[in-house]
Amino acid sequence: MQIKCALTDSSGKVLWSESERILPSIASPMETTTWAQLRDDPKLIEAQWRKAANYIAKKMVATL
Repeated sequence: MQIKCALTDSSGKVLWSESERILPSIASPMETTTWAQLRDDPKLIEAQWRKAANYIAKKMVATL
């Protein structure tokens, strides 16, 4: 998952921009989920996406 944001003023000048992503790896802060678990539980997919988005958003806001 990758999120890119930009904060602009009324004239369109970029005041702040940031991009952050999270990849599945052993260094990831997310807990491991198997493909079978994701395939069999749609609610788990949603929960994992929400956790990843929350993690990325917190990292981005910390750069403000």
